[in-house]
Amino acid sequence: MMTNQVRGWVFIGFPEEQIRTLLRQGSTHLWDDAHTVGKQSGQPVLFLQTRERGAAWVGAGVITGVEERWKAFGVYVETRTVLARMMPVVAEGLATGTASPNPAVESVRSRGMAAWENRALASRVGFVGFESRTPFLEEGRDLRLTGADWNLLCELQPALKDLWPG
Repeated sequence: MMTNQVRGWVFIGFPEEQIRTLLRQGSTHLWDDAHTVGKQSGQPVLFLQTRERGAAWVGAGVITGVEERWKAFGVYVETRTVLARMMPVVAEGLATGTASPNPAVESVRSRGMAAWENRALASRVGFVGFESRTPFLEEGRDLRLTGADWNLLCELQPALKDLWPG
């Protein structure tokens, strides 16, 4: 797979909100603060809930449309899967320097931030070392997921493959 090729998207639930309350299997939700650029119907989406300490995967869906073409925000996503229990990211605790017994985490960590195409995504799942010059991009609702980054996520958490709708 070519680098920088979009494989899908990660939609972020901010710590002050609980995105699980917005997700119902089979229903469509308008994310009115998600960027429309690059979004196409049928692209897969993973839902990630960020918290004060760590993050967890909540579910998955697919993009069904975007707001009218002259708008910069507004993406419709049909929820395909909502996990019964959130799945904590395996990189949780890396920000505090806690050693991980998971060899996959150590392998990805040893490659450093350069291994990630979307370093904001790496930061959201617990890897440190990303300092954006444009912090508003790091705090956005939606993050691009490339094929290379998808492979890293699956190396860290093989169970994500079962969640992926694409």
